[in-house]
Amino acid sequence: PWPSCGATLRQVGVVLPLLSGRPFTPGLGPFDQPGQAINAIRADCHADPTYNYNLDYLYPDVNTSRSAITNAAQAFATPAPGKLGSCGRDSARGPAFRQLDLNFVKEFKLQGATRLQARWEVFNLTNAVNLGGFLSTNIRSSSFGKIGSTPDVDRGNPVLGTGGPRAMQWALEVPFRTLGRRT
Repeated sequence: PWPSCGATLRQVGVVLPLLSGRPFTPGLGPFDQPGQAINAIRADCHADPTYNYNLDYLYPDVNTSRSAITNAAQAFATPAPGKLGSCGRDSARGPAFRQLDLNFVKEFKLQGATRLQARWEVFNLTNAVNLGGFLSTNIRSSSFGKIGSTPDVDRGNPVLGTGGPRAMQWALEVPFRTLGRRT
């Protein structure tokens, strides 16, 4: 016969990061046109960029992707030879980020001081689509403003990293007591 197990809910955790888009500087690449040796040539800014992060717009079909900056040709230009670009540092923004993570921890008391914890974690509970960074911030690139991944893929950790699709995991833990402290 099994000893009676008293189960108590120990913890409910919620993490809700809401972030505006990561800033970036529209540039021209490493070519040092003005001779200033600044390692990053900024573009000229002629208008505020207009962003469209709607998935139906960005990915009308599987083989096509569009720039999230819909007025890139009007907003950015190459500076005149020998001139620095007028775009300020971090003057443009990438897509916003939102994700709701939830976890439950339940503890079961076994015999004596022995305990067992069961943990259930849900990442991106609402399955919100989070878009990764731009493929290129070089205004002369055909990939300028295009997004080809999610933040978890950008960081090299697909699915389990932040920004991926909904993922769940279970864990069982047997906490040990050492020197009168719980670890």
